[in-house]
Order: sequence, then structure tokens, then C-alpha cells
Amino acid sequence: MIIFFIMSKKSFHNIKKLLVKKSKKNYYTNYFITAIAFNKKNELLGISNNKIGNHKNSKFGCGLHAERELIKKYKNNIKTIFLYRRGHSFDTLPIHPCKICQKIIDKYNIKVILVHEWN
Repeated sequence: MIIFFIMSKKSFHNIKKLLVKKSKKNYYTNYFITAIAFNKKNELLGISNNKIGNHKNSKFGCGLHAERELIKKYKNNIKTIFLYRRGHSFDTLPIHPCKICQKIIDKYNIKVILVHEWN
């Protein structure tokens, strides 16, 4: 369920700054994907990167996705997740949840904001 979220440009800019800052700490992967979760009161719950490279399932080509890690940690408390992907030159790239993550997102009725659509 991908739903557009109405917010001020300043608020969005601040969220994007948080996502970019966190994605810079993602050293161990070629996939610089970061997610940030907010509750129903628009309070920050958490922020996470993909865990590909140091996760136990990484040798099979998969790992823990950023949005899945947040859902695992906060479950029913999440109202909105912002999903962000950056390139090596820090440009914003397109990103969509994978099929498995999308099923989990739909199960918990979470709104997903794709940052690349806001540029």
C-alpha cells in the first residue's frame, strides 16, 4: 500500500537529511537503503539500514531489509515508513519494497513513502 503523505517541504527535508545521514553509515553493502518509521502521532520510532553483508542469510543473496527490521521491532506501532535509496555519488535512486516486505507492510496497514518520488 503506497500512499502519498501530505507534509511541509521543511519537514520532508529534515526527514531526508536523517535518511541521508544514516545511509552514510552503511559501509558493508552496495545497497544503500535506509528506512525511517513514524507512529500515529508522527513521532520518530526508529531508523534502519539494510543489513546485507553481515546478516546470517547474506550468503544466499538476501539479508534483513531496512523496512522489515523496523516492522520486526515496532510492529503495530508504525503508521508510516519512509524508504530511501542512494547511489555511490549520494544521488537519490528509485526504490520499492520487495514482494515479501510489501506483504508484511500490507498486513500491518503501513503507509510507505518513497523518497525518490518527492524529488
